Amino acid sequence: MEKRYRVLGSLAGLLLTGLTFADSPSPRTPLLVNKPITPAWAPLWDWEQPYSFDFQHRAIESLTGVRGVGSCCAEGVTHDGYALHLCFAPGTPPEYVEYISRLIFGDFLPAYNAGTRWSSTSYGSTGSRGNPIRLRWSFVPDGVQLPGLSGGSAPSNLFSSMNSKFGGNTTLWQNQFRNSFARWQQVAGVRYEEVSDDGAAFPNSGGSATAPRGDVRIGARNLDGANGVLAFNYFPNTGDMVLDSSESWQSSGGT
Repeated sequence: MEKRYRVLGSLAGLLLTGLTFADSPSPRTPLLVNKPITPAWAPLWDWEQPYSFDFQHRAIESLTGVRGVGSCCAEGVTHDGYALHLCFAPGTPPEYVEYISRLIFGDFLPAYNAGTRWSSTSYGSTGSRGNPIRLRWSFVPDGVQLPGLSGGSAPSNLFSSMNSKFGGNTTLWQNQFRNSFARWQQVAGVRYEEVSDDGAAFPNSGGSATAPRGDVRIGARNLDGANGVLAFNYFPNTGDMVLDSSESWQSSGGT
């Protein structure tokens, strides 16, 4: 359960980025003044980390009551130009975080803020900062090729792996996602609509009202075995997530 909340918290952090910027027309003092920010961000050194990321994590903790949001994360831009958010299992050794970060992002680059709000979705333009954002989301069908941590692709096994972990009850595990999106909809200026997914190429197929497919698409494949990397998520305007299907996402009793 803790893994699930941390991953969904990270996803929510990306979707809340627009709200942070909307409410921050001028720089603010960080919530943790004169204290180091714990995530091992890539490609940013710890002293270069922008206050907005830390602000988002503290806001998510306040909204959800989940502690340690963002404490095992890394962010940066991949070799092919995608802004990406990595979520590691709690307690992952720092050297492994750095190894995977360099594998994906390359050597550390000059600091910059990779985060931005959604500018357009399958509903069209999101308008000015501060306007509520509408997003479609979908579960990627098994068999769609998904990227990994160091190049190459593998077919998504989201349905087969989750069904095996939840006793064959597809509705049970899907409802965990639905409940999370419903809760974020209550506390943030983002509205979600679940749609089916046409199995288009991942992650370079935008959301669509007619295909249909989500602006946020969720798939799964083995990434690095149990623990280590739990998932990674692309930034807007992509928003897609790849879960590590080798993790024990279920609680005891397949719930």
